[in-house]
Amino acid sequence: MRPRDENKMQGIREKAIEMITNEGLENFGINRLAKAVGVSPATK
Repeated sequence: MRPRDENKMQGIREKAIEMITNEGLENFGINRLAKAVGVSPATK
């Protein structure tokens, strides 16, 4: 397993917060988040 990229993880967290704040939790989805950040939905 590859080591985690902390910069990538921070970017994902920040984008998730932004999306939830702007669009609401009911409209939040992992696939949309992954696409917005430019990573695979399987990224952990």
